[in-house]
Amino acid sequence: MMVYQFLLFYLITGLGGDSSPSNDHVLKHHFKMHSQDSWNAFESLTAKGEWHSGTGDYLVDYYIKQPNRWSAVGVDGRAQLISNGLYAGSKGIVNKSGATAFLPEEALALSFTWNFGSPLYPIVGNLTRKQSVQVDQKPCNWYQYSDDNYVYDFFISKSDHLFYKASISKEGEEVLATTTIAQYRRFGPYQMPSQVMIKTENIEYLMVFTDYVIGDYVSDTRFYF
Repeated sequence: MMVYQFLLFYLITGLGGDSSPSNDHVLKHHFKMHSQDSWNAFESLTAKGEWHSGTGDYLVDYYIKQPNRWSAVGVDGRAQLISNGLYAGSKGIVNKSGATAFLPEEALALSFTWNFGSPLYPIVGNLTRKQSVQVDQKPCNWYQYSDDNYVYDFFISKSDHLFYKASISKEGEEVLATTTIAQYRRFGPYQMPSQVMIKTENIEYLMVFTDYVIGDYVSDTRFYF
């Protein structure tokens, strides 16, 4: 049986406070580029793509559903990565029976990939704007959020105003995990991630998205362990 794990990102996305854009013109432009106002019309979406990691390379189908649920399933149905808001882990990736839980920072880093719009939107009322910075030689606007466990740094590209990177750390310590949206593609009116890098101290993932169906029906059974 999978070890119980309460995901901190459930708190981040579920208890963020004011979800209306502030008077910050950078965030307003950012949310506009992510078509934020139109995402409430959709409960779920699906995507096709790839998952590359140290354990193997997989062709996968992605299933994403509000609130805070996602799964990546290998086309053969055996390899699965699932998060249902309370538990997050993998099945069929390593030679173990049952499911293997993600570490909290790994689950958090993955959670910033699966957004209906921008990951900053649910916590906009609790963000602190920092100075502009260069991140991976990319000029970015920097915003920060913290809770009792972690400090979250979010970076918005100045060139296209899209979410570029998030880092997760303990107060005053080194970064534990990062999420980098390496590339976007336009699907209809929406700018969607097409390449995402996840890095922690122990793992590195590359996720590739080749096609999306926005509004596609997704059954809750997709998120069962």
